[in-house]
Amino acid sequence: MTLPNFDKSLKQYAELAVDIGVAVKPGDTVYLQIAVDQAKLAQLIVAAAYDRGAAEVQVQWHDDLIKRLDMAHMATSRLYNIPDFIKGQFDYWVDHNAKRITVISADPDNLAGLDPQRIANYQNAFNQAYARLMDAISSMKISWTIIGAASPKWAEK
Repeated sequence: MTLPNFDKSLKQYAELAVDIGVAVKPGDTVYLQIAVDQAKLAQLIVAAAYDRGAAEVQVQWHDDLIKRLDMAHMATSRLYNIPDFIKGQFDYWVDHNAKRITVISADPDNLAGLDPQRIANYQNAFNQAYARLMDAISSMKISWTIIGAASPKWAEK
């Protein structure tokens, strides 16, 4: 079921994230973290950022099923080793004072039933790779906002 004026409201929501959430200005680098099932919202956020003069907008897509498959089957040695290109992406965002928009919509039970130690091992390695970016975020060197969007699995909860 789609609500009346849903597309208009979704566009306004995207603009709110861009204008108020991170205050995109001409020349800014923006990075958007969003799930693949939120493609329409991603398109609207990217368009709004470019309309405000962003120099570039990078989109980091997430997929619940792929994340679950990775956590269940990735070679154990890889759980401890975040590839250099991922850390390089984080460093790029810090070096360019990128504005971060994160859209939360993941299935809250996506990793249920998986080995919690595998997940913890990966998360620890990821946090080390992410440390410089997290420091920039927590010290307010980078503008950021988090918004929610209901995925089908999330909405079922």
